[in-house]
Amino acid sequence: TYKGKTEGEFLNQMKFDAEALGNHEFDDGESALAPFLDMIQFPVLGANVKANAQSKLGDRVKPSIVVEVGGQKIGIVGAVTNDTPELASPGPNIAIEDDVKSITAEVEKLKGEGVNKIIAVTHIGYKRERDVIAKIPGVDVVVGGHSHSLLSNTDPKAEGPYPTMVDNPDGYKVPVVQAASYSKYLGEFKVVFDDNGVVKEASGDPIHLDKSITPDPAVLARIKELGAPIEALKNKEVAETTKAIDGSRENCRARECEMGNLVSDAVLDRVRGQGVEIVISNGGGLRASIDQGTVTMGEVLTVLPFQNTLATFQISGKDLVAGLESGLSQVE
Repeated sequence: TYKGKTEGEFLNQMKFDAEALGNHEFDDGESALAPFLDMIQFPVLGANVKANAQSKLGDRVKPSIVVEVGGQKIGIVGAVTNDTPELASPGPNIAIEDDVKSITAEVEKLKGEGVNKIIAVTHIGYKRERDVIAKIPGVDVVVGGHSHSLLSNTDPKAEGPYPTMVDNPDGYKVPVVQAASYSKYLGEFKVVFDDNGVVKEASGDPIHLDKSITPDPAVLARIKELGAPIEALKNKEVAETTKAIDGSRENCRARECEMGNLVSDAVLDRVRGQGVEIVISNGGGLRASIDQGTVTMGEVLTVLPFQNTLATFQISGKDLVAGLESGLSQVE
């Protein structure tokens, strides 16, 4: 709704050392991202994000930074998922280069500056962060995102332990952490390095930010202020459903799901008069389920938050099948 302006306001209050760009920062192109970068008061990282001379981003996205903690230099390298151009809209002035090559080059640069403790802060996804990024020589810790993976030592629904320890080819272990999504958890993570930059201890667990956590009064008041203009729209009743409609990530990104069928049928109803016969909906664009009963506009906006543009075109049966097979090939 506010296109990054409110996010920047709240992020500044959290006083981060750094942030890695994710694919959704590019949803509205560089014209929306540039004001966000102007607003925030901490470094934004993306070693594989390359803005050309015509880009509105300028040099505000850094490949890495060095911070000092307890008299020790810590290098932090950022990277975004390689398929950002397909998932979002970085535009013609921004190239997303290979994550491994970009991180490797930046790690070598930091090592040349005498930094031997290097953290990769990445928006790439748990599987690749675990299987590929953590095995880049010189990377000591991976703090990840993108897959919304809950890693935990106590939650039975977790995808893996927190941290997940990975064997690096250089003969040491690399901890990988993620803490789900949407600020439902705060990742508490403690690392002890030796003098050579090798992790000797790594421990922690995500903290569930449930109702037992007392909200900051000033932040809560600001959220209510910002939410007031859109509450009437969100509360508008638009439909009734006799059963819950499943729009879960685990189903809609891997198989036919109820929400995907509903959205596709709704789109087909809208464009059938143009001669359209088939509709395909992006599973990644479906972000929530809907409970049985009254459906509000707020729920609709939660399911479909991206304001994607509807496109119609002609395609051969052969190309349609090839497209479906390409999509299925990405299911893990």
